[in-house]
Amino acid sequence: MEGKYKFEMIEHIKEAPMQCFIAGIEHSSPHWHNEFEVLFLLKGSLEVTSESKKHTMKTGDIILFNSNTIHSINCLDKDNFALVLQINPDIYQSDYGKTAHFHFHLNTSETEQPQTTDYKQLQSILAQIGMELFLKNDGFQYYMKSLLYQLVGYLFRYTHYDPAHKAESERSNLDLEQLTTIIEYINKNHQLKVTLNNAAYSLNMSISSLCRFFRDKMGISFAEYLHSVRISHAKELLTGTKHTVLHISEACGFMSMASFYRAFRKATGTTPTEYREIGEAGQKRSNLQIQGYSIVNPIVGYELLSNYIAKSNSKED
Repeated sequence: MEGKYKFEMIEHIKEAPMQCFIAGIEHSSPHWHNEFEVLFLLKGSLEVTSESKKHTMKTGDIILFNSNTIHSINCLDKDNFALVLQINPDIYQSDYGKTAHFHFHLNTSETEQPQTTDYKQLQSILAQIGMELFLKNDGFQYYMKSLLYQLVGYLFRYTHYDPAHKAESERSNLDLEQLTTIIEYINKNHQLKVTLNNAAYSLNMSISSLCRFFRDKMGISFAEYLHSVRISHAKELLTGTKHTVLHISEACGFMSMASFYRAFRKATGTTPTEYREIGEAGQKRSNLQIQGYSIVNPIVGYELLSNYIAKSNSKED
């Protein structure tokens, strides 16, 4: 994990501990997040940078960005479409322990990578996850969770992986543990009046060391991250409940409606009321465009996913 790069908070879908979408990618500046990310290039070519190495992806390639790993993406072909799947490590930590982290080695663009298995199976699993989320037929949430566990099982069975303590230095692990403690404190207490003074006291740190450490590792200040957690919670309540905006403001830790509106507009470009009217899907499209992604026509997305599922089915026949 490195400092001075943008930390991205991933908002999971309601049905599973992940985020998933199809988009054309123009660029994605260097950033990192807690989730591990699987990028499946459905069409075109991309240049990706991960762990200080550049790779050229072509149609059908798959690369995995590990949890808390700096990565960036640039298009080589403007006519590109990719399935992006970001998964919370909680999915395996429930079995291996809360502090467990694994470093998976998956990059089909590397010709020197051992071909331990046929990647068509992996392509099919990813395509089916995207298709279930796209169609949302009856029971889709259960099929999607089943496929998600198939994907994680595939990673453990067919890819090379290392426990995080082998993949990272001892110092990085200590930093990650401390950072995790701070983030958990914020997540647990964001609805309260959190100040740097009481946070530093609770975390057994000085205010200056807390501020310096957090900004160095996250690329943003303690206050900025606290605001992002509060805004994320507010989004969930705005789209998932009928609570009043005043109630949501108080439930998310804002001291006044004015501060809530100001912070929400700065983060989303809309007011809480407008966000509720637009809905989660509309705002997600807006956010993707800001991040350097373009929205894929649903028909194109459906056709691309169907092709990979059909290839897998024809092989089985």
